[in-house]
Amino acid sequence: MTAAPIEMSSKPVEPEKLFPTGKVGDPEVDAFFLKGIKTAWAGEMPTDQQLLDAAALACKQHEAGQEIQVVNGTTEDAVNNNRNLATYARQLYCA
Repeated sequence: MTAAPIEMSSKPVEPEKLFPTGKVGDPEVDAFFLKGIKTAWAGEMPTDQQLLDAAALACKQHEAGQEIQVVNGTTEDAVNNNRNLATYARQLYCA
């Protein structure tokens, strides 16, 4: 078998095709968000509703120009969980 470079299409991929976007409460977006954040979460897992509420709060903080702080704690897990949740929320819900 010979290694070969991957051929990429010259046609750009539309960002909205990469993942769903919408508001908290949209079943398709919520399912995508929960699957992703649960994969990245470290430590005790909050309920789905707590995660969705935190995503909604993250968007409010983001829209207000505030630093997103939706996971309390100073441990490495808490800091990483906050960063991951903020990133997922901004990408999926805060558009």
